[in-house]
Amino acid sequence: MAELQTLLLVAPVLGQSLSLLERVTVAGLLLMPLLSFLSLFLFGRKLPRHGDWLAIGFMGLSLTGALFLFSQVWGQTPLHSEFTWFLLPQPNGEVVSMQAGVYLDNLTAVMLVLVTFISLLVMVFSVGYMKGDALYARYYAYLSLFTACMLGLLLADNLLVLFICWELVGFLSYLLIGFWYQRQAAAKASTKAFLVNRIGDVGFLWALFAFFAVFKTFNINSAQALLATLPLQAEQGVMLLLGFGLLAGAMGKSAQFPLQVWLPDAMQGPTPVSALIHAATMVAAGVYLLARCFPFFLPEVLLTMAIIGVFTAFIGALAASQQQDIKKVLAFSTISQLGYMVMGVGVGAPEASLFHLITHAFFKASLFLISGIVIHAIQHAWHHHSNKILFEAPIDVQDMRNMGGLRMMLPLTFVCYGISAGALVGLPFFSGFLSKEALLLASVQWAQAGAGWQWLLPGFGFATVLLTAYYMARQLLLVFFGRPRLKLPLKSYKYSPRQEVSWTMLAPVMLLTVLSLWVFFSWSPLSSEQSWLVPQIASALAANSFFPANGHQAHISWILYLSLAMVVLGGALAFFTRQAVRAKQFTKPVMGWRYWLKNQFFLNEAYAFVVVRPTLALGRLTEKTDHILNYGLHAFSKGFVAISKLIAWGDRWVVDGAVQVVGWSSRQVGHLGRSLQNGNIQSYYLFSLLGLVALLFWLFY
Repeated sequence: MAELQTLLLVAPVLGQSLSLLERVTVAGLLLMPLLSFLSLFLFGRKLPRHGDWLAIGFMGLSLTGALFLFSQVWGQTPLHSEFTWFLLPQPNGEVVSMQAGVYLDNLTAVMLVLVTFISLLVMVFSVGYMKGDALYARYYAYLSLFTACMLGLLLADNLLVLFICWELVGFLSYLLIGFWYQRQAAAKASTKAFLVNRIGDVGFLWALFAFFAVFKTFNINSAQALLATLPLQAEQGVMLLLGFGLLAGAMGKSAQFPLQVWLPDAMQGPTPVSALIHAATMVAAGVYLLARCFPFFLPEVLLTMAIIGVFTAFIGALAASQQQDIKKVLAFSTISQLGYMVMGVGVGAPEASLFHLITHAFFKASLFLISGIVIHAIQHAWHHHSNKILFEAPIDVQDMRNMGGLRMMLPLTFVCYGISAGALVGLPFFSGFLSKEALLLASVQWAQAGAGWQWLLPGFGFATVLLTAYYMARQLLLVFFGRPRLKLPLKSYKYSPRQEVSWTMLAPVMLLTVLSLWVFFSWSPLSSEQSWLVPQIASALAANSFFPANGHQAHISWILYLSLAMVVLGGALAFFTRQAVRAKQFTKPVMGWRYWLKNQFFLNEAYAFVVVRPTLALGRLTEKTDHILNYGLHAFSKGFVAISKLIAWGDRWVVDGAVQVVGWSSRQVGHLGRSLQNGNIQSYYLFSLLGLVALLFWLFY
């Protein structure tokens, strides 16, 4: 009970209690998307035209609540409110009270604004993109519930509630990725995402057990306060289990090697869903978990985390460099950028990782929505020209080899793409430059403080910068430059003669593009040290700043120059290796190392050979064994039925028959004896004489 007593002592300093207005705001923040889900799911058929704006209105109210909480929390003392959830009896007879509640600090506040803002823009974009879909109302219902679960994950003050919301987010992603379930590819992709995430979640579940075994509570901040009072040396094995379990959960959700294979297939869902999942919700949850639980990681776990992160960043960029699908390039790019974030947590700079998570959310959401505009334009042009629906068209509207020259038809979209791509690549004056430099700086400092081999980590980090510049420049050239490769009228690409795309689709993209500039994140366009975000996030995590006490300008200087050199080299490599795409190249097979990169090093095939096929073979063997057992049981039961019928026949005809014969004989003898007693004396004499004759006959013969 000493730990519980200490917990009671430190609990009052974990945060101030929420006021009534703040409690109402938190409740409304969660209830608005839930009400939207219930309204659309139950009455969606009666609201075919207004269901979208109903969901958008509710999400707008949630964003308003998030902004209010941000104003109350940012730079202030955290807010904390909890209640008794349930009572847990112990083997020694004691009862432990399990608490659940809401914890609001700088990190939670900024993430709430980020999630609600991106969700709102995705919903507005979907008005034009999903128009006419048969399951239009259900789509918005799923989006609303997905956002509500993500908000619950952010607000949770303990790991158990976080895990529940974590699983709900995974389930809703299954529904959204497989939204067009009529397509076999979408159904398989959603199942794959669900199963791969469950692998990581098993590790998260073990981490929950280890967490409670050590701290006797699931409250993250209370457990962090107990770290200084517990003999963690004696609990090192359990702490390792805790750390690696949390890492496994994050590897599944944030698509880290070797569990990243589900994310490219998730592109089978609607493009706005891809923007939401890849920008600020599902994949961000893993990085958020690692950063929030950073104090609980031992050095061995952090080292593993850093290696996995930088390796994922590198191979993700390699795979992106050879993709032809416009959305798959961005999907592998997301894997690569998430690797950067995980690496940042591993080298001891979780605030830099979260800074990159926030900046990445805006420009990656913009890029995905722009890809949706491009796909929509190609689809519109083909439909307008050929008068055929999309699924009957003999072209792939997501293949970049069917594009080209779109800057002439979609000039505003092209400008937005260029700015967002510049942020992703890490050009100066864009937000991505600030957060990427922060991560590279943290990796260099980590390498300087460690062994010589640790310089491999920033080395792969800078190589990833080069690859990022290469695949984004390649995508830019294939999609927007050159001549249109489809022989279609240029005007057919536009939404209307005077408008390249509907404003419900273009306005969110333009807003996200503006937010990809540096000015919204730092006073200086070339230094993340002057960011107003990083110090506040660091204070929320109780982490030390990754900036050196002195001499940081020298570090930033050469890192800046080297990073810019990698960007220029990658862009030049893409420009000078560009090839004119002709129709015959569609059938030309990709060979050699390009084939390996395009197929993600055959990880899917390796899993199919090592895991899926043996599992299916075991399933078939089990099925056959089950059939054999069923046949044996059926034969055994039939034999027993035959024996029982034989026994029943013997019982009925032999046993019962013998008894009936005895009874019948006795009855007949009785009838005979009764017939002799007729009251006639002559008969009595006759019977006596016959008896005497019979007796004499027996005596003499």
